[in-house]
Amino acid sequence: MSFSEPAVKALLSVGVHSKEILKVLAGKQVPGEAVHALQILGALNSTRVSKLSLFGEMVWDFNEDNPNASRLLRGVRLKVNFDRYRNIPAPVILEIKCVAFLYINVPGFFKAEIDKKPVRMRKPQTYVINFDHALKFVDQLYTVLREELGDFYIDSVLQSLSSVPSHYYRAAAATYPFAYIPPMDLFFRAIQSPGLQGTLFPATVPTVNFDNLPWLRVGVEKARLVDEEKKEPSVPSQN
Repeated sequence: MSFSEPAVKALLSVGVHSKEILKVLAGKQVPGEAVHALQILGALNSTRVSKLSLFGEMVWDFNEDNPNASRLLRGVRLKVNFDRYRNIPAPVILEIKCVAFLYINVPGFFKAEIDKKPVRMRKPQTYVINFDHALKFVDQLYTVLREELGDFYIDSVLQSLSSVPSHYYRAAAATYPFAYIPPMDLFFRAIQSPGLQGTLFPATVPTVNFDNLPWLRVGVEKARLVDEEKKEPSVPSQN
């Protein structure tokens, strides 16, 4: 898919007009006071993210973008269903969609944050997995927030990832029921990209090193890396 410049321009204005957009998403906008928000959401929602899906849809289907995928990968494995994550507020879903759109269509935007290597277009099965793990974690993050602070506070104050204090990430990791895998860190480094702070996000998203969080479970590859680090001989201190 080729990216839409109007869509990129719109998503980089979300944070600037976040208060207007919140009212629109909540159905509370005052006529005549949400012009910019409606223009931004209109430009985004009508943008194609795959051959089968538009940005504004709650299921992004990439099956037709990868016609040669094996039967094991086809179907739900090539779909991102944003409706599954009931604890995440709608404005935060919008933020994640915007990052995902850039991640797919403008990977060079995150070059420095992700790997500092030549940027290649990712395959659908790769970014669908990354999005799924990121959404699962954010859903757990907001589960923790709702349990501690209550729905009213979340739905009136913590309507952006830039509003969530960093210490809640530790609490979410400690109770996250799925295994932590390194691709999650890549996606959240994209979220923390300097180019998105004050543009997509109304404020600065806290910097969190996902490798250092107290994960309840870790994936096989991550466990192997941790085990290798433990086996490395320590350098004796010199007196």
